Amino acid sequence: MFHQFYEPHPALRGFVNHIMIHQVRLDSTRPRFNFSIPPSPEHGIFFYVRDSIVVQNIVTDKKETHSSTIVVGPHTNGHILTPGFNHLMIKVGLQPGTLSSLIPYCPKNTEGYKNTEGYIPKGQLPHVSFCL
Repeated sequence: MFHQFYEPHPALRGFVNHIMIHQVRLDSTRPRFNFSIPPSPEHGIFFYVRDSIVVQNIVTDKKETHSSTIVVGPHTNGHILTPGFNHLMIKVGLQPGTLSSLIPYCPKNTEGYKNTEGYIPKGQLPHVSFCL
């Protein structure tokens, strides 16, 4: 297992709080493990380089397999994460307010876009994975 935090380049410190690399190789003959993540106000960009990750919302019990790159805003509910067997995650932790300044507004008609909490009310910014 490898887990390391890095400071961003000085030119990026106004936007980037930290960079984290986390790697775990698991025995593929054994069942996949999972772990809980509490609610968090942090914003970040996550890159799942080798395997996708399964995320389960503890309130709705809904499970989703996320793509190789996701942008995450604050979570009001806890989640259960199930990594792949060759898990390599690179996280770019953002400074407060950076996410809203980096993401342009997506299509004006946002009705029907899904996010991890359910459907977004009409007129609000959709989950960013649909905008990238």
